[in-house]
Amino acid sequence: MSPIEQPEDAANREADQPASSMRDLTRALSRTADDTAEAEAEPLASGQSVFSSRSGIQDPLVKTPVTEGELPAPDEEAAYCPLSERPLKRGKKGKGKRKDKSAKNSAATRPEPPAVKSRRQQERARRRQENYLQKRRKEKKLRVFYGRIRSILKLCCAFLWAFLLWEMFQSPLWVMSAPRYQVSHQQLLRPAQLAPLVQPWVGKPLYAIHTGKLAQQIEQRFAVVERAEVRRVLFPASLRIQIIEKQPWAGLYLPSSYDKAHPAKPTAAQPDADPGNASSEKIRRRWWETPFGMAAENELIGLSGYAIKPELFAPAEKVLVNPRVTLKPAYWRQLREVAWQARQIKGLHLEAVDIRNPNQVILRYQEIPVILGLLNSTASQRLARLIPLLPKIREYRDVIESVDLKWEEQVTFHKRPNARLKETKEPQVQG
Repeated sequence: MSPIEQPEDAANREADQPASSMRDLTRALSRTADDTAEAEAEPLASGQSVFSSRSGIQDPLVKTPVTEGELPAPDEEAAYCPLSERPLKRGKKGKGKRKDKSAKNSAATRPEPPAVKSRRQQERARRRQENYLQKRRKEKKLRVFYGRIRSILKLCCAFLWAFLLWEMFQSPLWVMSAPRYQVSHQQLLRPAQLAPLVQPWVGKPLYAIHTGKLAQQIEQRFAVVERAEVRRVLFPASLRIQIIEKQPWAGLYLPSSYDKAHPAKPTAAQPDADPGNASSEKIRRRWWETPFGMAAENELIGLSGYAIKPELFAPAEKVLVNPRVTLKPAYWRQLREVAWQARQIKGLHLEAVDIRNPNQVILRYQEIPVILGLLNSTASQRLARLIPLLPKIREYRDVIESVDLKWEEQVTFHKRPNARLKETKEPQVQG
């Protein structure tokens, strides 16, 4: 207590102190109630209950308001759209319009109407629109015009190509005016032999010539032709014919030609016979150049009318056969095998295979003839007996006329007539 303060004032202050504290408490309670009301009103304004605002869990019974920039669902659009923003429904003409009282309150929220353009601005916009439309019309007319020009040009080009193709097909460059053709890879067939087959196509254009039919006719007419290919050549209009002939494994010769070229060797009764004169050597060199046929695979082909070339028959076997003899294909296959085996024997040189008698096959070697006999399944075994007899054949070549292998269990040497064996001197033994 200050010395200036009176005791009465202090008593009065102590009496008034409880009353002021009650007023302060009342004011604090009222302020707390107001804050609580504002806090509860705030979640309700935002669309949430007090429970959801305090617990942080969304209340499913309370609808979430639509935020700015988010579109509401179709069924909820009307519920969240305020009345001030809904379009006004106008009635029919003549009836009074219903005024929305809330329109005045929501006038501030409505978008401002567009500014009214002046007459000058409207005229400028109208002129720009007319200019744009005129430009579009001109462009469309140009497109239609150019399209018609292109259609006319295409039609003209089509007529021009049709005319050129017609003239090309009728041009004499395509027509084969003469039987012009080239033949290649042929050895026996002469080109002149094909003229009768090409002649029917003379005067026709190349595209009308049936090359496959012509090739088939060549194969059917000439037996030596294995396959024929025909192609067209434009400049000049002609044909190119490629011939592939059958390869012979043996040439067929007349036995008389061989007998003339190989006369009998001189004997003691004819010491003056000279088989080595010039005329006989010339005949011996040329006897194999004139075969009358050839054997190719499983058929025999006559060579009359063909150009025979020696180099074609050089590696082939030479078979002496009568032209009138007819043999089965199986016989020729076995003869080909035996002739190949006979040529493989070293020390003997096979000249020809004599089958003028099909049941008495003779192998004409340069050194000595060998009688093989019947051509059956044991022919190869009988021919193999000749190999160990080669030293004896060389030793008695002048005495042995032929070797006979036709027997199954023996080999026979045929002696020349009037030929004598040389007596061998016995060695003297000194005692």
